[in-house]
Amino acid sequence: MPAQRERSMGTLRAMLETRRPMLYASLIVVLAVLPVLFMHSRSAAFFAPMAWAYIAAVSVSMLVALIVTPALAALLLAQTPLAPRGDRPLNKLAGLFDRIAGPVIRAPIACIAAGVVAAIACYALWSPLERNMVPSFKETDLVIEWQGPPGTSLQAMTRSTEGLIRDLRQIPGVQNAFANLGRAVLCNCERATDVNAGQVWVNIDPKADYEATVDAVEAAITGYPGMQGKVGTYLSTKLREALTGDPDSITVRVYGNSLDIIRAKAEEIRASIAKIPGIENPLVELQIEEPAIEVKVDVDRAARYGLKPGDIRRATSAIVGGITVGALFEDQKVFDVVVWGRPELRDNIDDVRNLMINSEDGSQVRLAQVANVSIAPATSIIRRQGSSRRIDVSAKVDERALGDVADDVAKSIKQIAFPFEHRAEVLGEYKEQRAALRSIYGYMAAAAVLMFLLTQAVLRSWALTALSLLGIPIAVLGGLAAIAITDGTFSLGSLLGLGAVLALMVRQGVGLVAHFQYLQLNEGEPFGEKLVRRGVHEQFPSVIASSVTTLALVLPFAIMGEVAGLELAHPLAVVVLGGVVTSTLGTLLVLPALYARFGGGWTADRLDLEMETAS
Repeated sequence: MPAQRERSMGTLRAMLETRRPMLYASLIVVLAVLPVLFMHSRSAAFFAPMAWAYIAAVSVSMLVALIVTPALAALLLAQTPLAPRGDRPLNKLAGLFDRIAGPVIRAPIACIAAGVVAAIACYALWSPLERNMVPSFKETDLVIEWQGPPGTSLQAMTRSTEGLIRDLRQIPGVQNAFANLGRAVLCNCERATDVNAGQVWVNIDPKADYEATVDAVEAAITGYPGMQGKVGTYLSTKLREALTGDPDSITVRVYGNSLDIIRAKAEEIRASIAKIPGIENPLVELQIEEPAIEVKVDVDRAARYGLKPGDIRRATSAIVGGITVGALFEDQKVFDVVVWGRPELRDNIDDVRNLMINSEDGSQVRLAQVANVSIAPATSIIRRQGSSRRIDVSAKVDERALGDVADDVAKSIKQIAFPFEHRAEVLGEYKEQRAALRSIYGYMAAAAVLMFLLTQAVLRSWALTALSLLGIPIAVLGGLAAIAITDGTFSLGSLLGLGAVLALMVRQGVGLVAHFQYLQLNEGEPFGEKLVRRGVHEQFPSVIASSVTTLALVLPFAIMGEVAGLELAHPLAVVVLGGVVTSTLGTLLVLPALYARFGGGWTADRLDLEMETAS
């Protein structure tokens, strides 16, 4: 019983020792993601639930570590020896590491230099990485936004689409392809399109080479002059559209009052940004046009008959297009009363020219005598934003960072001259990312200050707290290096991986420093190199165990590679693999060296009362 009581007391002392640093470390980790909850943009609907899930996971893990783990330790370790065996592999590894850590602990300046070099390396690696917060999901079902020139008939679209489907089905790796044109009449469809637009669905064999098959599909589209096709996956396109309001990575929106001018400027912008590295397949939004009857009143000829231009327009509109003259109320419903000419009056352009217009003296005159009547193309759908017409120039970004491409596009637009009341701006995913970050800059600054103060409350030294920030670039460096070595793409999964690495580093680092202080106060170990080396030796098994467990958890996802279904898990695993290695080395080497040099400024009376009574 005395031995069992001693084991229980040892478990209690360990819990009291780790309780305070565990609480502070968890608060620091929660503060790191708290600004996301104050984001004001479309992205908030996507990232806020992820932040809440992360906060919940950190909180629950802290409760498990403080309540469940001590209880299980007291129950399961009741019959284990009090003193650990020295011949175990982990103890031998700890002894070997101690011989390496000794010279490092005696060189704090070199550790500071290593942290500065790591920060510079992180900056150098961050810039060329492609940052794509919306991952490209490798779905086996591709969707092609298929569009022909305005006014293309259903028969012509059917012929070109059938030819495309035949070509697609001959591509190795394509299992099937089918299409729908226009909009189904009986479905509640959000796509208000004409028969010159449709969607082509392509099913890819899961065993086929995904990238090669997609490239072959894109090549097949280019074999149809006059047709436009954008290849994507349904989930990626809809997710990007929900987050940014636009399905494309880069969109340049041209505004103005003159449709001819904004069309010309849109084409000029398309030609300009097509030269920018990283821009892929820039397209000008097709303006849907249909034949329309255009009536231009000749004021001089109309005046001879005593007619005003407004009289001619109203009479023509009433016969050709219809004009609302009143309303009819029936059973709490309102119906417009419209005056409209007989259908046979609109059969051809000559019938319209022969329409009779009543003059002021009661006589009638043919429309062709007072106006020029012709058939001209007219936009059937007028897209506006505010009071201005607009046309979009859209493009995808590949092989370059989205931010760098967006900056180059903005510079290119500034070199284009626009007439008065005409302009252009860059929209799309990048603008949404910047807007989301701008909305939380203030909260990020406040969170950083609180995190610094909490770290100082644990480390008991302003100098050590400031220098401990060097551990951040050391931890991040491994993750960024892992990205650069693999595919060089920084995505949403990579961001989550960095969050996991930083959380692990904070908990390990705070726990290690708290153990140094515990040894000095409660066990009378004098401050110095011996104290630090003893603390590292005693905490080595727990630090290594947590790191190895994390690596074992993510290793399968990293080995499986970029396959369908792992678009978030794979980049997360890659970042964690690299980040855990460097963060563990930073925790066991850099932080002890800094503590041995700058951590002696705290005194016993500044420690928490609970730690004083833990012995």
